Amino acid sequence: MALEMVPGRDALPIDARSGVQMPASTAAAMVLTPSAVPPARRRPYGAAVDDQDMFLGMTCYAVPVCLPGRRRVSLQIATTAQQPADRFAALIHRAALALERRIFAL
Repeated sequence: MALEMVPGRDALPIDARSGVQMPASTAAAMVLTPSAVPPARRRPYGAAVDDQDMFLGMTCYAVPVCLPGRRRVSLQIATTAQQPADRFAALIHRAALALERRIFAL
């Protein structure tokens, strides 16, 4: 389930709002079950990519975020195919690390 969605300037071909159920084959869902990630969609550090696998014209890049109690959530960016999501990989990884640091500092 999507906890929060922050809209960008480009429209995406999905119902992008908080509370939407995410299919198990999305990058965001797959990083929570690493064994479910097909080799072609795996990226370093537990990340996964969706390059128009789910929706034509949309790409996603997701990374896991560790929580206390060995729980995990995912942080994902979705973009149009004109600007593939994996080009933002470094920013998403940094954001995930910043979230983890903040959570564990509490």
